[in-house]
Amino acid sequence: MASAIEDCQSNCVLHPKPSGPGSNLKVLQNKVIGYYESWSSRKTCHAVDPADLPLDALTHLNYAFAFIDPGTYQIVTMDSSTPSGSFKDATNVKSIKPDLKVFVSLGGWSDGAAFPLLFAVAKRVKDPSLRWSGFDGLDVDWEYPGAPDRGGKPRNTKNFKLLMKTLRNTFDASGKDFGLTFTAPSSHWYLRWFDLPELIRYVDWINLMSYDLHGVWDSTNPIGSIVQGHTNLTEIKLAAELFWRVNVPPAMLVMGFGFYGRRARNPGSLRNSGIAGRQQSIKPVYDEQAAVKHVVFDQDQWISYDDSETFDQKVQWANSIGLGGAMIWASDLDDEKYTAHSELTGRSVISNAQLQAVDKAISSPQSVIQDVAGDNGQNCFAYDGKCVNLNDKNAMANACGSGFTAVGWDDAGCGTKKCHCGKPICCPSNQAPKMCTWRGDKTGGGASSDCSGQCKVGEVNIKGITSSWGGGFNRDGNTNKCARGYKAFCCARGDYGTLTQGCSYTKCRTSCKIGTEQLFEDISDCFIGSKKYCCPKPSDLTDCHWVTHTGGGVAGDCANAKCSPKEVEVARNKWGNGAAICSWGRKQAACCSISKAPPPQSMCSADLCAIVPDLCPAGGGAISKRNPSHLNAHKRHAHHHSPYQDPHSLERRGEQSVYQANLGGGLTLYVITALYPVIRELYQCPNQNQTMRNRFVLLPGPCINPAIDEQPVAQGPTPPGLNGMDTEHPLDRQIAARFLEAAATGLLRGSMRPDPPQAAVNRENLHNEWTQIHPPLGQHPPVGGPKGVAPVQANDRMMEAFGSTDWPEPLMPTDSGLNGAKGNLMNLQAPIGLTRIRTLARDAAGSGTSQDINHLLSAVRTGFALMEYMNNPDFARRLNLVRNQVRTQLGYIENAFAQHGTPVTGLQAWWDIFLPDYFLQIEQWAQNWTEDAILDAFRVLDRPQLRNNNQQVVAAIATLRAWLDRVDVDIVFDRGFYGWLP
Repeated sequence: MASAIEDCQSNCVLHPKPSGPGSNLKVLQNKVIGYYESWSSRKTCHAVDPADLPLDALTHLNYAFAFIDPGTYQIVTMDSSTPSGSFKDATNVKSIKPDLKVFVSLGGWSDGAAFPLLFAVAKRVKDPSLRWSGFDGLDVDWEYPGAPDRGGKPRNTKNFKLLMKTLRNTFDASGKDFGLTFTAPSSHWYLRWFDLPELIRYVDWINLMSYDLHGVWDSTNPIGSIVQGHTNLTEIKLAAELFWRVNVPPAMLVMGFGFYGRRARNPGSLRNSGIAGRQQSIKPVYDEQAAVKHVVFDQDQWISYDDSETFDQKVQWANSIGLGGAMIWASDLDDEKYTAHSELTGRSVISNAQLQAVDKAISSPQSVIQDVAGDNGQNCFAYDGKCVNLNDKNAMANACGSGFTAVGWDDAGCGTKKCHCGKPICCPSNQAPKMCTWRGDKTGGGASSDCSGQCKVGEVNIKGITSSWGGGFNRDGNTNKCARGYKAFCCARGDYGTLTQGCSYTKCRTSCKIGTEQLFEDISDCFIGSKKYCCPKPSDLTDCHWVTHTGGGVAGDCANAKCSPKEVEVARNKWGNGAAICSWGRKQAACCSISKAPPPQSMCSADLCAIVPDLCPAGGGAISKRNPSHLNAHKRHAHHHSPYQDPHSLERRGEQSVYQANLGGGLTLYVITALYPVIRELYQCPNQNQTMRNRFVLLPGPCINPAIDEQPVAQGPTPPGLNGMDTEHPLDRQIAARFLEAAATGLLRGSMRPDPPQAAVNRENLHNEWTQIHPPLGQHPPVGGPKGVAPVQANDRMMEAFGSTDWPEPLMPTDSGLNGAKGNLMNLQAPIGLTRIRTLARDAAGSGTSQDINHLLSAVRTGFALMEYMNNPDFARRLNLVRNQVRTQLGYIENAFAQHGTPVTGLQAWWDIFLPDYFLQIEQWAQNWTEDAILDAFRVLDRPQLRNNNQQVVAAIATLRAWLDRVDVDIVFDRGFYGWLP
């Protein structure tokens, strides 16, 4: 019989060494990931909410666990006892520590069967629940994909690889900087089902579960029932060697630490906070070689655990290998003094209240600059290569390069009738500025082709980028070339705006005003002398200077003029302070240091429907003036319903409303709306292929960021993700009644004559014939196109043109809260009552909690959300489809009534007069309400006792001040008017 030695392979390496690079940082400097058990908040003993966690000790927080709903394929909480709001509770802690990354951990030790469902989710991750809830990444916790003893299948080794590849590709294609990780076991039995060389191609790192190495399950081990520690450095080293054997670099591996102890006699674990209480009367036993301690009590009880001594041993070994960080299961298992976190990190962990007060500019100046650089775009660039097809995503990505994303584009003379071409404007994917628009079309003050690109208050000219053409994605005019002057590429200021709030240039040869201080001089636009850049004292910007070149080169070339990683760019132009003037069309940069970081960003993630009573009617439509008798009378005369429109099934259809129009002379006309599909049936009606496959959602996240996101809707008649949505009419239907009142009375706003004058339409004819049958109307083309209906009543002709079941093209899935607020605004009412704003402000001032401040700011942000929504190109296109379609139908109505001998001459002309004036009122209402809401909130919060004691209140006040600079946002309603008529 051959010996065991003779059976060994000649090339077998018993203890392989790491083959790849280790991390340059020590593990605790690199990343410290704390898992949060989502059920922890409902424990009867030692309940912990996310905001109670020791965030100072963490760089990342992993919410554990989320599951996949097999019916909707949505990422949901792990059980019905865990509210969906816990997702937001987890991500909201970023308001306490803004640089914290929050991942959602999907799966867990008991949910391996659900992972095939993740493939369906992965295909839609451009959608995903990650963005809705504000998560920064996904941690896939499929612990036993192939292990037969845990329900695994051998084919899952390949499936896991395909899953991670799909997730990575869809994450990258989304343009968002989502992280992707997975957990790996430390046992060869379970690890052999992981194709590690393939998996590491798609993930950012691996979380190694280097705990639970032993437990009560060892009692049936064939080698004997031996009591051993659940965490053992000797075995952790052996587990790591499994990764070295397949060339996993140490930097890819994050070592797990257990904040609990394992019992040897009874199943279960004891959290560190509970062990600490027992230790006071029990002498522990220290296994130095295994780097673990244990205690024995009650004669037959045995628990293993870690403390500062054993943590340090493990950390020192991890540092020597170059592992990529530390991972904790679980942060909520620590005690109220953060003892375990302090023992692991080797330092005192400050409370969250203290953390908010720390000046990040002193503790981490480079990270502050990186945050601000995402707002002022100092690391962006305008692509200067050959023209790019702007519709080709791959070409755009290649032009920007790895790690960058396109935030806009410049026509640059590239566009032709055959090619939608231009040159992208590229920014780092993790520092991309928001809400960017080209400014300056036809603003030069001379000929109509003159340009004078000036960013609005609350915006910054990104990297000094200007162009004669301008471009997209958004613009305030067209891309025609300027005869004189330039257009400017402008983006929202964000945190950068907080730093520069109140700062401005003086006139040439003028000094700063009292109460302000000069940061630098600028000779641009000055024939003699210079203008001063002045900020309120004391400014958080210091040591400002002009930079003409970096790392060599000639000053006048300005070939590499950029600020250092610890400076923020404040201005950029050719002239600077006159010490050097850039040639070749290049620009130099005014760079400043930051002495004090902006306050932590306030978060806006509240559900408007939950915090504003009656904002979201159950019917999903606008508030209507119902009159059942008129509605029933109309049904008796209706001859245009499609088979889908069952007039006896109104409960299953979108709200059919009646609006009252007072025509003057004692005449009242009732406008009866067309049926439309409710949100669950939007993609089931016969012409559903006309409906856009995008939805508008309110984005949770920093309040200063964009409020609206347009996300794709999956194919099929019942796509997931429409909960909390309404079917939205871009042009609200109640406007029809207001229009008819203006046309019949000859008055705008009830009292103004139009200029030039326009005669009123015949109110008697309008009133008497509005719901009568006119066969000539049925001879005109169907509303919206050949698949629409051709009503024979004037009412139905007009109201079908607002969007209906038979013509759903204008209809859009939109957040219910946003839809309710917009319905109020379109009716020239407050989007949210100012009384409610003041109530929310008093609640926030009284409690000072992040939740109440979030509620207040989410409500106030509604004004900006509405302006952003109504300026969206897809919204504008559909609004103008309706605008043009209504105009067409009014022309048909005029002709039919004239043939009948009851003319209503001027309906079309009045539509052209009425709608621009009404849109102007909507814009004024939006701006005035937003300003009033900001000021009402500000008056309640801006009190010394609140500012001095609560950093979240300070952040809220800073947000309100920054918003005040942005309330004059124009709503561009006329984009595309009189374009293609369907």
